[in-house]
Amino acid sequence: MQGQLPTDAERTAESRPRREGSRQRVGFGARLLLAMLAAAPAHAERPEDKAWLKAGVFRASVDTSLKIDDSKLGIPGTRIDFEEDLGFRRHAWKPKVEGGVRFGKAFRVEADYFSLGRSGGAAIDAEIRIDDTVFPVDAELDASFRTDVWRIAAGWSPLHSQKGELGLSAGVHLTRARYSFSAEVAGVELSEAKSKTVPLPNVSLFGNYSIDGTWGLNGRVDLLSMKMGGYKGKLVDAQATVSARIHRHFGAGLGYRYVDYDLRVRKSDLRAEVDYRYHGPFAFAELAF
Repeated sequence: MQGQLPTDAERTAESRPRREGSRQRVGFGARLLLAMLAAAPAHAERPEDKAWLKAGVFRASVDTSLKIDDSKLGIPGTRIDFEEDLGFRRHAWKPKVEGGVRFGKAFRVEADYFSLGRSGGAAIDAEIRIDDTVFPVDAELDASFRTDVWRIAAGWSPLHSQKGELGLSAGVHLTRARYSFSAEVAGVELSEAKSKTVPLPNVSLFGNYSIDGTWGLNGRVDLLSMKMGGYKGKLVDAQATVSARIHRHFGAGLGYRYVDYDLRVRKSDLRAEVDYRYHGPFAFAELAF
């Protein structure tokens, strides 16, 4: 009949194709989204990462020498090779942590921390002068030397693509060094100890390269040559890594690091010369977004 309203059954029958078409479109969209996510490459610390954190273990081979002059009288101290003269271990397994955050595509802030402490002792076969303390021949000298190094840098990569980046950064190696020497001679305790924090500004060259969706390369070199405020020194800190993404946000890798300090201090409370070198391989796990 003309003008008759459709029945409930007719309305249900008419709407069923629309609902089925809508479900089909939603299902297709969901499948397309899942396919895009599955096909998206999983990268380690690569040019598109917004933030990353790495933690691992470093096998450091160490070579350390120290000379402390008498800061008041200007009498030269004895140069001590910790490994040769005092039996310090040349190799040490130590934790290593680093991370960073990217702002936009080209700017980043990164930091890392590494601590290395060792101790040893020996009966010395020659007189040793450390600052204003003299340790005589045959004294049983116990010693320790520890460094805590915080590296903080801000970087900019003018060369940047989906596959790689190359950039420059500026920052500081904030190094806290602590040493102690002690010996008992004829019932008298002789000791010398000091802690000093030295900020070492530096510039860096860094780069990342994505080999494919899994493998990537990363490297940086920090350089310093300075003379200011009673400090004179040189610093080289270089490392290179290769990493693989095991899961979208998780990965693992291997690397090698080389650090060489050459520092001279001429302050009212300390006159010292430090030659400090450590290098070796490290393994790490990483988290990136």
